[in-house]
Amino acid sequence: MNVAVTVAVLTYRRPTELARLLDSLPARLAEVEDADVHVVVVDNDPDGAGRRVVADHPVGARYVLEPSPGIAAARAAAIEQACDADLLAFIDDDEIALPGWLRELVRVWRATGAAAVAGRVQTVLPPDIDPWLRAVGYFSRPDRVTGTRVRAAATSNLLLDLHQVRESGVRFDPTLGLSGGEDTLFTYQLTDAGREIVWCHESVVDSPLSAERLDRTWALARAYGHGNTDAEIALRRADGRLDRLAVAARWTTVGLMRIGVGAARELWGRWRNDLRHESRGTRSMHRGRGILAGVRGDRFHEYHRPG
Repeated sequence: MNVAVTVAVLTYRRPTELARLLDSLPARLAEVEDADVHVVVVDNDPDGAGRRVVADHPVGARYVLEPSPGIAAARAAAIEQACDADLLAFIDDDEIALPGWLRELVRVWRATGAAAVAGRVQTVLPPDIDPWLRAVGYFSRPDRVTGTRVRAAATSNLLLDLHQVRESGVRFDPTLGLSGGEDTLFTYQLTDAGREIVWCHESVVDSPLSAERLDRTWALARAYGHGNTDAEIALRRADGRLDRLAVAARWTTVGLMRIGVGAARELWGRWRNDLRHESRGTRSMHRGRGILAGVRGDRFHEYHRPG
């Protein structure tokens, strides 16, 4: 049976990376059998920096400008643009689709009937990267056996069954557009609604590390932001006032433990001259601080845009 698949690329002021991703797509789309596949690029830059890239590229993508700031608005626009599709595959503009990427997502969806299929993202580290950044483990991503059920997933490599998404009533929360975590909340709500998300080991995208991420300050700010978002999402999923108080107490404990254990691990690493323990202890402290800020209601806008 032929299925209609929309590949959604969200972009924001990365014309070089966008062109590189689009270069990787034609061969990947050709691998998918019994499917009608189309590409849509949703540009979240009001100035339309990606327009020329899409117009000049032979992949034949449809270009859509979504000026409302925030990645959640762009993701909602992608779903709207895929109104005639059965499936929607998200991929980021700074990634590269590897052989079998889309074919394997669709294969696992056909085999399981899941509402979503999540694939792997592997970060490509430069050989001369700061040893501290390599040791911190931030760029190591989990992997699972194909078919494993997961509670939530990122949208950096994710296939959605749009019929099940619409039936569930789940939407991307626009209030998380500049802080991040909208994909985590979305997929948690999808599984909370009784839908399944399964893993696909064979679907892989490369994520080359950009220059601005080759920095300890960026990595620690990211750890803080992830902790902040974790607490925020947990509070949003709480069921009523009493549950919210319990969630706040639990995450306060988690945040304090991360800070305490992280500080001890950092000191141990410094004493033993062990970069792995030192860096990961520092990372744990920053994540713990982010969690406590999230419990207090202090939001960290990772994707803040000046002006």
